[in-house]
Amino acid sequence: MNLKKGLAVSIMGALVFPVSMTAQAAEPAAYETIINTTTISASSLISPGRYSCSISQNFNSGMANQLVKSIKTVPGLSKVEARTEDSSIHFTVDHNARVQLSDIQKRVTKVDSRAVVTRPILEDSMTTTPGL
Repeated sequence: MNLKKGLAVSIMGALVFPVSMTAQAAEPAAYETIINTTTISASSLISPGRYSCSISQNFNSGMANQLVKSIKTVPGLSKVEARTEDSSIHFTVDHNARVQLSDIQKRVTKVDSRAVVTRPILEDSMTTTPGL
């Protein structure tokens, strides 16, 4: 058996595998982080009723008007209000509507990319009930 740098190893005339005697440091692996922006709760359907949500960014009356205008474009929502006093939005999910929290979050994000919407709370109950 003849073992030389850069040559193949042969046993009884058959080529088995190439051999390289040089050592190289492995390059660090490149990782890509993919963030799933749709959580399970965000993809749940919100049952019909009157709801309120808080928005993480405080907003003024100008932004409140933009939020109302944007959120009204969600099919199945009506009576949309935005309140600057407590940075909340209030809306009604109509019967037979298929509204997800992610639909509302997308509309809010169009107005302010840093704003985050909390889970909707059924007004006068203090219970979150999306999907029920």
